[in-house]
This record gives sequence, C-alpha cells and structure tokens, in this order.
Amino acid sequence: MKKILRSALFVFCASLFMFGWCKKNNSTTPNNSLTAQIGSSQFSSSGNSVNVNITGSELTITGESGGTVLTVAVANYTNAAGTFHFDNGEALGGYADSGTSGDDVFVSGTVVITQAGSTIAGTFSGTTQGGTTISNGSFSVQH
Repeated sequence: MKKILRSALFVFCASLFMFGWCKKNNSTTPNNSLTAQIGSSQFSSSGNSVNVNITGSELTITGESGGTVLTVAVANYTNAAGTFHFDNGEALGGYADSGTSGDDVFVSGTVVITQAGSTIAGTFSGTTQGGTTISNGSFSVQH
C-alpha cells in the first residue's frame, strides 16, 4: 500500500512539475550590472537588462540601455579569474547604437575577470574597429 501511495505521489508531483505548477519563482530582479564609457557617452545597464550566458566555454555578458546594446565575451572561460585580450580572439565584444548604422566591434583592449564563481565580476576597456574608445568598463553578474 505504501508503495502505491509513493508512486501516486511521485506521479502527481511529476505532473505538477511538467505542467509548470512547481516552477521556481523567477520574479526577482538579478543583481547584474554592466557599465562603460563609450566615446563621450556613459552606458549603464542593470537588473533584467543585463544577461549572462555560459555556453560551453564561452562567457557572454550583454546589456541594453537607451537603445544601445553592449556585449563582452570571453571565448575560453574556465570559471577562473584572468586577463583576456580582444586583439588575439581571447575576448570578443562590441556595441550597437540605435543612432548609428551597424555594429562596432572591439579590435584591441582587454577583459579582466577579477571574480569567478556564482558571481562573475571584472573590468574591460578597448578600442573598436570604428575608432571608438570604450573605457572604465565594469561588470558584475550572477549566473
């Protein structure tokens, strides 16, 4: 009898999970931030406007603010602190501004990860293909 009740309880809970009634509450805003000076403009994005994604070994952080999208990525992220360079492909990134035509990508500069783990934090700076200087960049994201 206990075995039948356990099986029934398992089936009931599994069906609740499958149909979304037991989903984790994702209504809290993450404590994510991405900021930088893009040319003469200050970029600042936080909360749900900053996304972090780790796919395989690639770490990608993207933020959006006022029509500008800024992305910083590390091609071979190993969940450890380190320095990664844009000019040799260790780091990738760029920005798209709604007021300009097209994207502009980093061709030089660095990403420095100072904290790794469930919170990833660091700094970045560089120059884009179009000659824009991106300085004082910082990020802190939770994944």
